[in-house]
Amino acid sequence: MKLDGKPAFPLDLSTLGSEIGSTKSFALTYTADEPIGTEWMSLPAGQENEYEALVVATEEGVSVTLSGRVHLVGECVRCLGEAHKDTDFSLTRMYYYPDVFARLVAEMGDEDGLGESEIDIESWDDMDEGFDERFQMLGTSLIDLEPLLIEAIVPQIPYSVVCSEECEGLCSECGAPLATLPADHAHDIFSEEDDNPFSKLRVLLEGQNGENK
Repeated sequence: MKLDGKPAFPLDLSTLGSEIGSTKSFALTYTADEPIGTEWMSLPAGQENEYEALVVATEEGVSVTLSGRVHLVGECVRCLGEAHKDTDFSLTRMYYYPDVFARLVAEMGDEDGLGESEIDIESWDDMDEGFDERFQMLGTSLIDLEPLLIEAIVPQIPYSVVCSEECEGLCSECGAPLATLPADHAHDIFSEEDDNPFSKLRVLLEGQNGENK
């Protein structure tokens, strides 16, 4: 959700039936204003993607399954070049009606002996069960799919991003990507005697040995 309180990826559910079990599928197109992912790899800002949302009305809100395919871009940890990954995802979350969410907050406070104003929602341990303040309906028929999209994409990103499993990385001497260098690429480390510290050490040792004779 944006800082101004407006949903970043809104979905209007006014056409979804109000009866429990009512189901509707939505074909959506969304372009993120900011990258979605991690510092290693993300869905680039400005990239338009198509998604499908399957929404089912329940007693406490709506169950939403967001599916799609995205193209992620990152930096290879071996050669520092661009890394690309196409990934499919599908994730289901429960979006609660505002009054239901408020009741759940109150019940959580009662269990912990806290008042509603004392509850730190972000610290709850049952976030993985879908009880998160970001996942509640905005009014009676609007939800923000961006939090769901973020939770669907981030787990798809590997901790160690590589452009390919065969990437050999960089030349330890010149720093050029090994994939772009010829097979006989090599460096004569000691080609410049003046810059060779071992040559200077050898001269010092030879001088000391001469003095000792």
